[in-house]
Amino acid sequence: MCYLYGVDHQDELQLVIEGPKVRPETADPLVTLDLARAYFSLIQRVAAEHGDDLTLQGLFIRKGSTVVASRPNQQGLAIQAMTDVSRYVNGVLPPPPRLETPVKEFRGRVFNFPISVTVASRLGDQVRPLTPAHIEAVIPPRETVELRATVVGVGGANTTSARFASKSERRVLSLRTDVPTAQKLAHFLYSEVDITATVQRDEHGLIHSGVLDGFSGLTSAPDQLKVWREWFREVGGDWNDIDDVEQELQRV
Repeated sequence: MCYLYGVDHQDELQLVIEGPKVRPETADPLVTLDLARAYFSLIQRVAAEHGDDLTLQGLFIRKGSTVVASRPNQQGLAIQAMTDVSRYVNGVLPPPPRLETPVKEFRGRVFNFPISVTVASRLGDQVRPLTPAHIEAVIPPRETVELRATVVGVGGANTTSARFASKSERRVLSLRTDVPTAQKLAHFLYSEVDITATVQRDEHGLIHSGVLDGFSGLTSAPDQLKVWREWFREVGGDWNDIDDVEQELQRV
């Protein structure tokens, strides 16, 4: 696919629709703008998954093929988001559960165009295909897993999540959760817990996204009375003759 690109528009995030007789003056405005709206909305939602806000300013229609464009406030973030969107739309990577619907809706809008029409996004010299070709974009099924893992992080800028390292998985897991659960997990930071989660895996079998359904710690707060008894046993002396340690502690 070849694009003729002017230097004046290098800062634009462009949605490019190409095909026989595809020109702005012949395009269906409602179908075209609906596709653009779905794409730009999806881009912003994917950027939010990376923990940052992507804003778009302006709307431009360019000559040649039908090109709908806008200017992002962060080009690096926009490129990262457009890469993810391309992977989701083409079935290379499963989208997070909450992005399944907008990805499916955008893919459906692409399929509203004739098969001879291709859709892509570009920013500067970066181009990402958005027309699923020879790929049956199937969203992998979710599965429930039970793992023993170490809590390695809790929190998030825009989404509450927890990160775990498990010997049974090849990389650190990032699972969405709610604030109360995250607050409880914070007490187990760098400790092992047993977790139950609903997850999705990528084509390599690695957990790509998921939701923490529950967890339980392997250790609890120490029994303070038991600690005192052990200490008395080691120290000995006058404490050896005391039968009711708890009562004696209350007395002193």
